[in-house]
Amino acid sequence: MNSAPTSRDRWIWLASAALMAATLGTEMVVPLGYAVWLTYFMAVGITLFQRRMEVPLLVAIGSCILLAVGYNVAPSSSNSAFSFVNRSIGGVAFLMMALTVMKAIGARREAADALWLQAGENVVGTSLQGDPTPRELADAAMRALCAQLNADVGAMYRLQGERLVLVGGAALPSQLPETLPAHTGQWGEIIREGRARRLEDSDSPLDIDTPLGRTTVHQRLLGPFTADGAVIGAIQLGRAGVSPARGLEMALLLQCA
Repeated sequence: MNSAPTSRDRWIWLASAALMAATLGTEMVVPLGYAVWLTYFMAVGITLFQRRMEVPLLVAIGSCILLAVGYNVAPSSSNSAFSFVNRSIGGVAFLMMALTVMKAIGARREAADALWLQAGENVVGTSLQGDPTPRELADAAMRALCAQLNADVGAMYRLQGERLVLVGGAALPSQLPETLPAHTGQWGEIIREGRARRLEDSDSPLDIDTPLGRTTVHQRLLGPFTADGAVIGAIQLGRAGVSPARGLEMALLLQCA
């Protein structure tokens, strides 16, 4: 899942800020003793509908500060005797509510990540159905992974002795080597450790061929693929652009291996 803020997130932030500002403005004209400050609960509560974990706590802290400001600027009245106690309890409640909202956002994010991983695994699994040849199998798997991870090009190499042999891929450039040394450089580390890696702006023969020419890959995702728990090859995906780091992509590479 992409964690970048969406337009809905920004609208919710704006609505929360507007509620806080409107509440403070109202408190400046309404005498103490009236629970106008309860509107701050709404400002904290609506942050449930956005995706940033830290926002509920920031809104709650801001509400506590404005709660104190409102206590000092609101006109006094005969009903203001217990206002300090009420607002103190309210401030604690804001923070507790924010922690609850953060917990809910975290649970929602974990569920969405699990669904995304499962969907990606299903897409790759579906692409392998039928009775294809090994080359068709590799091509189908790489196309599915490229589509799921927004990659522009992908290659699959099988381990044969001391070499990695190209067995298939998606949108492969014409000058891609058919074999590579298996135990040197990043390939060697991936095969030895069995872990996925992300490389930024590194030299790579995995370019992107287009009708208008060749485009350099600026981000690569490398990972092993296994059979019966043993590493039997490696895959490489390339992107022309650089996306934010996402551990979920690495998890999908390993899960589909």
